[in-house]
Amino acid sequence: MRDSSHGGGPDGAINSIAPHPDGRIVIGGWFKNVSGISCAHVARLNADGSLDRTFEREAGLNAAVFASVMQSGGKVVIVGGFTNVADKTCQRIARLNPDGTVDASFNLNSGMDQWVHAVALQADGKILVGGGFEHVAGVPRRHIARLEADGTLDPSFDPGAGADSYVRQIVVDKHGDVIVAGPFTRFNQVARSGIARLHGNRPAEKLGAGEKATEQTTANEAAKAKPLAAARATLQNETRTVKPETKRKAESGSVSLDYGLYIHFGIETFTGGADAEHLGKVPASRYAPTGLDVRGWARTARQAGMSFAVLTAKHEAGFCLWDSQDYSHDVASSPVTRDVVAEFVAACQAEGIRPGIHYSVPDAHNEGKTGRGPVNAPYFDLIKHHITELHTKYLSLRLQLFDPAARFSAAQFQELCRSIKRLNPPCAILMYNPNVGNRFDPQNEFNKVYVVWGTVNKENSGFWSPNALLNPPSALYEHYAQTMAQGRAFLLNVGPDRAGRIPDEYSAVLMRLKDLIERNRPKLQVPPAQ
Repeated sequence: MRDSSHGGGPDGAINSIAPHPDGRIVIGGWFKNVSGISCAHVARLNADGSLDRTFEREAGLNAAVFASVMQSGGKVVIVGGFTNVADKTCQRIARLNPDGTVDASFNLNSGMDQWVHAVALQADGKILVGGGFEHVAGVPRRHIARLEADGTLDPSFDPGAGADSYVRQIVVDKHGDVIVAGPFTRFNQVARSGIARLHGNRPAEKLGAGEKATEQTTANEAAKAKPLAAARATLQNETRTVKPETKRKAESGSVSLDYGLYIHFGIETFTGGADAEHLGKVPASRYAPTGLDVRGWARTARQAGMSFAVLTAKHEAGFCLWDSQDYSHDVASSPVTRDVVAEFVAACQAEGIRPGIHYSVPDAHNEGKTGRGPVNAPYFDLIKHHITELHTKYLSLRLQLFDPAARFSAAQFQELCRSIKRLNPPCAILMYNPNVGNRFDPQNEFNKVYVVWGTVNKENSGFWSPNALLNPPSALYEHYAQTMAQGRAFLLNVGPDRAGRIPDEYSAVLMRLKDLIERNRPKLQVPPAQ
């Protein structure tokens, strides 16, 4: 789609194309400029590929467009990860007039709670949308919904339990039936492997859980669906065998882990890369998320197919995400006093995943710099105070990670772990290094689980940073597969932004990675996360 004759074309990927009857084309995607001219995520091209400068482009969108569809009269419906168009709040869907301005007659308040990846138009003008969302205008709609022509939710289209994973493609056939595709395995409690057909002309009451709401596609339709499968082609032909003595299951057998979300969030999110010497001097007032969405973190983990999540309760700045008694460098001393650890544990429980916490041993605030030597006695007393507090206040914690555990002596490590086991017996200990684990706990007294961590962003940092490049899902899948072959759990770093939300582009990577994992699971010989 790049046309060098017109200044190089878009500077990022194009996800959607909506052709005008007159030959012009509305494009949407990740790009922010076309031919060197600012037009964030949406633009219109003339028939010769040049930028149509009559199409409004000054304000743009705050995140990518994933799909679009042209309506009669030259209006175009766009969907994606955005929540703002031309300074107008919307929820991942908007309609643009022929001149590119936002159509104020289209209801922007009935949007979705997560990104939208697909959109299709019915003959009667109604709009079908699919993606990772679970609610539309507050009404449960799992991954697919239908809107009236004005953007309001159509209550007569009820998909029941919906898809058990996100919907990536939607097509309306000549009979008015709706064909959906994505990495789901069930639709409305009926087994469907990645593709299903919904009877769009049935009354809504016949789409409930009591009746078969989907139908096996015919051979011809399945053949047409092959390009969808090809887009998810496996990266490896050989079967990867997971070691039978897998260490991602705690050796006591009481914990089974496969794949988890590693949430790096704290004062470091707001420091802009302060060095180790100054990190501990950053005041608590710098911590100021404007839209903290802890439930959204846990929801993202579940939607990405993860079985557990780990939060940096205290990272190397020494800042605590809970109100710690007799300790002033914490959320209680910041502009946003919410107890993030408490919210995180509750959110994980609500989403059905195991909650865990990361506790950094290096601590620039309490050690004067991010130390790397043995832990001295006064600082160890503080660590014991924090760990005792955490496993007394939050008894639903099920995973504890010390990073790096190697800084402790064997006696210090054992004292902390015995305290955890006394206060919170079901809690397992996550560790990176089997050598350290075997040396500190040779009898497996503490129910250890070995993990390997990776990062979504290419900066090899779990914390969010502006304009960070992201690792492609294919590379993350290779890391995941290698980790499974080692018999460990894979812990993937994602950093919420300064608002306190996981950016949509990060979520999109996670969902594409889930797709790869599910498609390759038979080759990996890895059971689904338990």
